[in-house]
Amino acid sequence: MSEHELISDVAGVERVARIVAASPQVTLSGETNALHAYRERLCLLVVGTAEGIFAIDLTALRGRPRPLRALEAPLTQARPALWVHGAEYLVAALKRDFLIALDGIVDAQQAAVLLGRPRTGYRSLVADLVGAPLEAPISVDWAARPLSEEALLHAVEKVRYLPAVVTALEAEIRAADLEDELRVAGREVGWTPPEIGRFDPAGFLKLKGASRLPAAGRRVLRALWSWRDTKARTLDVPPGRLMPNERLVELAKHPEELGMRLRGERFHSRLVWGDVDELIDAVVRALTDRAPLPERRETAPPAPGTRERGQRLKAWRAEEAARRGVGLQAILPAKSLRYLELHGLPADADLETVPGLGGRRRERYGERLRELCSR
Repeated sequence: MSEHELISDVAGVERVARIVAASPQVTLSGETNALHAYRERLCLLVVGTAEGIFAIDLTALRGRPRPLRALEAPLTQARPALWVHGAEYLVAALKRDFLIALDGIVDAQQAAVLLGRPRTGYRSLVADLVGAPLEAPISVDWAARPLSEEALLHAVEKVRYLPAVVTALEAEIRAADLEDELRVAGREVGWTPPEIGRFDPAGFLKLKGASRLPAAGRRVLRALWSWRDTKARTLDVPPGRLMPNERLVELAKHPEELGMRLRGERFHSRLVWGDVDELIDAVVRALTDRAPLPERRETAPPAPGTRERGQRLKAWRAEEAARRGVGLQAILPAKSLRYLELHGLPADADLETVPGLGGRRRERYGERLRELCSR
């Protein structure tokens, strides 16, 4: 797989779809403009097949009704196998922007985690398994056109070595008897929801240091949080580029002095004095606002024995992973561990209710899990 082609029309997409439908394996990667815009969009979809690598320019196709229609069937029917690396954001973007839910995912990063490899990033896996050095990541606004040849080559490199990487990892997965676990991990990646990163009006309560602010500080933080999102949406820039989260919390620590401090604040170049005046007005209103603050969700205290059960499960998982020479997630995924820690496993419980467990783990560890949860 060496040649690459830029696809910028529907006829090209249809041609790629025919190639994909006839391929036993396909590699996928994507590039978004998340670091450069409020409204994240999938801008480039890179598809690798034995016949070549195709970079589909989704920015050029924007405005066309269902521009990826021809690819919907081959990408959602579990055949061909879709080879990816760390694909959660790609999965979410395809669902959000094109209503395409990938199926048949084989995620190289998940395979590396199951195997307990110390380095699971794409560049590291290419270096370790293929011996090819890759250039360091570059900062690109993937929505800007024309795309430079450097940017296009960078995107193509993300799938060029995936077949060799996945082939090597799958051999290790078979040797470790982790094939079912990898299938389960691929399904979990495929279930990634499309709403990753959506604005949460109460999200300011989750910022580091927010819980230690007095009521007036939390009101100001809420005003700063809402103003930043509204302005970022209007300007179509990432909220963190306007003002990072750490700065929001720092400003909210001294609410009474905030008006003067904001006058001396250095803001994003696209903000004007009128925008700053809006922010100061919002802060002043927040100081006199008596609307109730949302309460941070408090986690109910764990039931008696919960912590001890979790400790037993973690200790056993670590011991079993060391014995088999695999990663912790291969023995018991974090989602399964948390579920068992909180809910236990009654004698008559169906192991299929444990999320993320899979058939092979149920077969191999079902009785042991019941024993660990019953003490």
